[in-house]
Amino acid sequence: MIVSTATLRGDGRKNQDAIVVSDRAAAVLDGASAWYPQEPGRDGGWYSENLAARLMTTLDDDRALADIVHDAIADMCSTFDLKPGAAPESTLTIARWDDRNVEVFALCDSPAVIYGTAGNPTIVLDDRLQSAGTEARATYRAHLRAGHGYGPELRPLLAKLQEDEFKHQNREGGYWVAEASPEAAHHAYTARFELDQVEAILLLSDGAAAGVDDYGQPSTWREAGSFAVSDPAGFIAHVHHTEDTDPNGQRWPRAKCHDDKAIAVVRPVSALLPN
Repeated sequence: MIVSTATLRGDGRKNQDAIVVSDRAAAVLDGASAWYPQEPGRDGGWYSENLAARLMTTLDDDRALADIVHDAIADMCSTFDLKPGAAPESTLTIARWDDRNVEVFALCDSPAVIYGTAGNPTIVLDDRLQSAGTEARATYRAHLRAGHGYGPELRPLLAKLQEDEFKHQNREGGYWVAEASPEAAHHAYTARFELDQVEAILLLSDGAAAGVDDYGQPSTWREAGSFAVSDPAGFIAHVHHTEDTDPNGQRWPRAKCHDDKAIAVVRPVSALLPN
C-alpha cells in the first residue's frame, strides 16, 4: 500500500489533528477543542500527538486493533495520570492491511471512505456523538444562523454543548472516544474488506470530511475521492477555501470558521501501475 497525507491548521494556535503511518497501517486522530478551562499544555492536540506516538510502534503488531488501542489509551492514563471525564480526548480512525484484507477501525466522528472496484464508496463513520447534546447543538447553530458570528457570546454556548456531551461520554447508550477509558477501544465501529476489491481508502478528520458532509463541495464522496487521491493537500485546501466564503458560520453553522483538517489516502500499489 502507498499512503499519502496532508494536514492543515484551522483557527487555533496549533493543529490538533495527527497522522500515523507505519509499514502496514495508517491512522488519523482529531484532538478535540475544549471550550472550558483545561490544564495548561494538555489539550486535544497534546493528547492526539501522544496517542499517535504510541500507536506508531504498535499498529503493526499481530493483535486485534481494539486491543492495541486499548493498551495505548491505558498507557496514556498510567503515564500521565489521566482520569475519566477530566482528560482531553481524540477521535481515532485506522486502516490496517495484510496480503489479503484491509481492516478499518473508527472511534468517534472521523470517517473512513472505502472505494471498491465497483459501486459507490462505503462510509465507515461512528456518528454516535451527534445523539448527545442535541438541544445545545441546535442552540449554538441557531445563534450562528441569526448572524451573530464568532463573537464572545458563542463560547459559553459551545461550553454548554460540551458539558451536555460529557454526560454521555464513554458509556453504554452514549458515544465512545479516546480519552481516559481504555474500554472505549472495544466500542469502535469496524469493517473488513478484501484487499483486491479496494482501490483507495480515505481517512479524514471531521474538519476535512465537512467538505462533502456539510458543504457539499465536492458534492459526492465519489467526486471527493478522485480529487483527494490525486491531490490530498489540494483537497483539504479546497475545503478550507470553501469555509472562507462563509466567515461567520451563517450558511454552514459550525463551532469555528476553520477546523483543523487531516487526510490520509491509502492505495494499493497495483492501483498506481499502468494497465
